[in-house]
Amino acid sequence: MSARPGWRWDVVLSFASAQRDYVEQVAQALQARGVRCFYDTDEQIELWGKYLAEELPAIYGEQAAAVVVFVSAEYAARDWTRLERRAALARAVRERRESVLPVRFDDTPLPGLLSDMVAVDLRNRAPHQFAGLVAGKLDLLGVTATVMPTRTGDLARDVAAEPPAEVARPGWRWDVALSFASAQRDYVEQVAQALQARGVRCFYDADEEIELWGRYLAEELPVIYGEQAATVVVFVSAEYAARDWTRLERRAAVNRAVRERREYVLPVRFDDTPLPGLLSDMVAVDLRGWTPEQFVGLVVDKLAALGNTATVMPTRTRDLARDVAAEPVHAGEADVRQLGGHAAISALGAEEGRLEHVLQDVDATEMTETVSRSAGSESTVKKSIRNQVFISYSHADGRWLEQLKIHLKPYMRYAKVVTWDDTMIGAGTDWRESIRQALASAKVAVLLVSPTFLASKFIAEEELPPLLEAAKSEGVAILWVPVRPSSFQVTPIAAYQAAHTPEKPLASLSRAARDSVLVKICGIIQKEYLR
Repeated sequence: MSARPGWRWDVVLSFASAQRDYVEQVAQALQARGVRCFYDTDEQIELWGKYLAEELPAIYGEQAAAVVVFVSAEYAARDWTRLERRAALARAVRERRESVLPVRFDDTPLPGLLSDMVAVDLRNRAPHQFAGLVAGKLDLLGVTATVMPTRTGDLARDVAAEPPAEVARPGWRWDVALSFASAQRDYVEQVAQALQARGVRCFYDADEEIELWGRYLAEELPVIYGEQAATVVVFVSAEYAARDWTRLERRAAVNRAVRERREYVLPVRFDDTPLPGLLSDMVAVDLRGWTPEQFVGLVVDKLAALGNTATVMPTRTRDLARDVAAEPVHAGEADVRQLGGHAAISALGAEEGRLEHVLQDVDATEMTETVSRSAGSESTVKKSIRNQVFISYSHADGRWLEQLKIHLKPYMRYAKVVTWDDTMIGAGTDWRESIRQALASAKVAVLLVSPTFLASKFIAEEELPPLLEAAKSEGVAILWVPVRPSSFQVTPIAAYQAAHTPEKPLASLSRAARDSVLVKICGIIQKEYLR
């Protein structure tokens, strides 16, 4: 671990005894990660005989880099927790930084914590998951050299050691920021994941929970939606129109659009609710006929048209087919003003049936063979040589693919291990044929398993069957890697030994622990490849 600032503790925990069981598990998980954590029971011997009225203000107001305040009805009622909190808040005021990190077991108001201060809700978080958030926040604050945490359903952003080469982009922090009501979170989260998988720098609040934790939304949101993003997508709904925080986001975005006189605000609709600030003749995309994956294609194309991004992967037909079978849009069925320019153009070209042709089913049994055809001649079938590592993953988990590939680089360079994944499919290539050939050439199959991996229709119907059949008939090695917690137990994957214990998926590990696991996994891959 690298040198740390001169605090005695990286973090101290302020809580009521009613929540001790939960907090003790958090403390243990943090200490296991190498975080210097003050938990009162651990310091019982040192505090023995001292005066808490003198010691607590020093611990919570001077000796720690950050204080986690576990808010509950019991916490608000206790005298000693009040002393701890006052010491921590006084320091936060002096130093003007997010040293106080509130978390909640319930909605009890707490003196000194304003209503717009971002807090983590613990009601649906296991202690070890929350410990990941704490470690990540400390890392972000420069307090420790430990962890990039889990996203709790994937909260943390992974930073690839060797990011893909990219053309310089404009100086915004985000290519696009998403403004929405919580009632539509499920849809918007799928949009955010798909955008990020395409290399779009997308602000989605859940991804930034660690960074925003302890800050004041009244200060942060106008900066994000009014200054830091190249564009803002506003997801209009009745719930959106009724919320206070979405109003603040929208006002900041509309204000900037007025100043810059360009299409900075991109409205989309879940319903026909009027929205102050958006005139009736402003073109909006109607989401009632669009899947999240299809809508992402519109966003990507719009950003490219505005010149806001340079690394966005184009929307391939395969992206539409893998996780959501796209429904073709026919000419005459679309309202051009509601769909926007991209959708109108797509509708004009779809009538010829080209999309349906691309998305037609492929017989999985054909995927174990490479078929070469010449015009006007009969098909010639030949068996492929199995000589490569096939990596199967969900596009929403693209970050994990990149992490694995980084660790595989030495094996590819020095041990001549050959790998294949769908990012290697070139523009204009028949992607189904490319996948078919890669499946037929797989000697080792690496499966990056997550909820989105298991939910993918394409993976379940087109990739897994030929791989599992080849494992039985030809000895192809199946190595599956638990990326996030999932219901793998009810799938055929459960019959195969995981390359790492499923109880500790990659997303739950610290950066150092994750690197160690990936090193071990790459060693297993090489062993199976050379077998």
